[in-house]
Amino acid sequence: MTNKTLLTRAIIEQLPKLQYIGVLATGYNVIDLQAARERKIPVTNVPKYSTASVAQMVFALLLELTRHVGLHAEAVRAGRWSNQAESLTMGIVGLGAIGQSVAKLAQAFGMSVLAFHCRCHLCRFRELISAKRCHQFALPLDTKNATSR
Repeated sequence: MTNKTLLTRAIIEQLPKLQYIGVLATGYNVIDLQAARERKIPVTNVPKYSTASVAQMVFALLLELTRHVGLHAEAVRAGRWSNQAESLTMGIVGLGAIGQSVAKLAQAFGMSVLAFHCRCHLCRFRELISAKRCHQFALPLDTKNATSR
C-alpha cells in the first residue's frame, strides 16, 4: 500500500516477493504500471477517494479568484453578498467522476457548462479553451493526457 511514494521500475525489480500494489489515492502516476504489468502485479487505487472534496475545492478557489472571499468575509457576515458566478461559463476537460461533480456544482451556481471528454466531445476543445471562462481539467496525471490532445 502506498500513496505518494514512487514505485519505479528499479524499485519494483528489487521487490521479488511483491504481489500487489494498492494506491491510497485516485491516481496511478506514482507507479511504473508497465513494470507492474510485466510482473503481473495487480495495481488498484481508490477512484472515488476525493471526488467531492476536489470538486468543492475547485469552487472554493473559483470564489476566491472571482469574489476575493477572504477579503470580503465581513461583507458576507453583514449580508452584503452578491453572487456573480452565474455570469460565468465553466469549461471542463475530462468528465470522469470529478469532472461530472464539478459540472453539477457549476450548474447549481447557475453557470453555463461546456465540456470536452476524450470519448464524447460535447463541444470542440478549441471552443472550450479559446473563450474567456473558467477552466477545470479533471484528467489523470500522466504525460499522455498532457500531450495527446
